[in-house]
Amino acid sequence: MAHDVFISYSSKDALTAEAVCHNLEKNGMRCWIAPRNVRAGFQYGAEIIYGVKNCKVLVLLFSENSSNSGHVQNEVERAFGYEKIIIPYRIDNAKLNDNLEYFLSSKHWIDAYPTGDVFTNLIQATKVALGISVNDGVADDDFEDKASEEPMSRQDVLINCIQNGAQYKDSAKALYKEGDTKTAIVHMNQSVDFYRKLVEEFEEMQHLHMLAHLENELGLYYNKLGNIKKALATYENSIRHYEKLNELNDDKFIHDLSITLSNIALEYSKFDKMAAKEYYERCIELRKRVLEKDEDYRPTYEKALASMQKLGV
Repeated sequence: MAHDVFISYSSKDALTAEAVCHNLEKNGMRCWIAPRNVRAGFQYGAEIIYGVKNCKVLVLLFSENSSNSGHVQNEVERAFGYEKIIIPYRIDNAKLNDNLEYFLSSKHWIDAYPTGDVFTNLIQATKVALGISVNDGVADDDFEDKASEEPMSRQDVLINCIQNGAQYKDSAKALYKEGDTKTAIVHMNQSVDFYRKLVEEFEEMQHLHMLAHLENELGLYYNKLGNIKKALATYENSIRHYEKLNELNDDKFIHDLSITLSNIALEYSKFDKMAAKEYYERCIELRKRVLEKDEDYRPTYEKALASMQKLGV
């Protein structure tokens, strides 16, 4: 689908980016924003280039996070090279670093910091850059009041969380498969944040299983990078959510919980065999309960037993 605006941002500023996208699109400007517009089955990096190359304007959400993001810097550099109009939108008091100064020093900046109330200015500037009348679709007398600064409704935020949680999950898995584990972790953390918001703020408990599952997967990503501390903390979150899930669903997900227990036991086996043994014992107890109902489950049960025996404690 054709688009007018490419939104460049750090995934740590995702909620602000979604609000910007929401307001620009409410005012008739078609946006390209990752991961929403990344086409399934395409390489993530190639899709970013496609988005930048085919936009008319790049809106940069400039912050401490984006200032330190290599991906954002690449997007700005590509937009500069393609001679796209670049509109920097400052959302905190970050200083312009040397990497971006060459591309942005001569640009007109829109400041959301410290007032946090300038969607109108961004909308006007983007419309001007696109050659659209600032009053298109809005009565002359009330443009300032109705320039789509309306907050997203609770239902819109809920839908936003569901869509973005799924999109960041898919992009994280694609990036991990491509070997970009660091960026996959950033995207998976973002997905987890959206699903956590669904569960904790909206009490949408049907998403609790996905939250626990993604936390377990994120632990595996951290393990891949050798970040044991992060892996352990993430596995513990997964265990806590699986325990809640089983409490609500009559132990329907005890096998899933046993997988995370096995993963954290494996992590502890590298430096604390007694802790690893405790987690394996919990894993084995759960798998024994599954085995009592399904004899075909025996290989899975025995695998956990063998792993604990290897500890030698």
